[in-house]
Amino acid sequence: MQAITVAIVDVDQENRMQLEQSLQEEKGKIEVLREIASDFDRMVERRLAPRTELTLVENIIARIKRLKPRVLLVNTRRLPDVTDDLLTTLRKQCPETLILLLIDNTVGERMFMKALINGACGYLEDNVDASSLSKAVCAVDKGEAWVPRRMLAKIMDKILFSSHIPS
Repeated sequence: MQAITVAIVDVDQENRMQLEQSLQEEKGKIEVLREIASDFDRMVERRLAPRTELTLVENIIARIKRLKPRVLLVNTRRLPDVTDDLLTTLRKQCPETLILLLIDNTVGERMFMKALINGACGYLEDNVDASSLSKAVCAVDKGEAWVPRRMLAKIMDKILFSSHIPS
């Protein structure tokens, strides 16, 4: 069985490292892709360094295209101004990458619904434990949505009341 490749978009390096450590507990099952390994030479570091002429979204997209993860964890709390643009661009340019959002409890239902429309496969709260994070990554990899049960009814209402089913 091939490991699920995962990349993390989080501008908070400490939080990113914690997420990486949580996922690394699933050796053989999940492989965390990093942008720069500690033993890479200077040339590789320079190639992977953020390019100043690119926007944040363009930089993230360029890295995701290089890494080609199966699942991408995006911490929306630290990227609130670019999340919609990032999701839309990822859906167009990296359709094989499945997006799982990490959100804080202040994110509203409207923002999450918009994220689903823009290509997110689900979400977790950003203080998620290692076990739940691993389960969510595995579920999304299998094509499942990862949303709390309390959101399912709201999603179904949105689908049923916004679509017109012919009689």
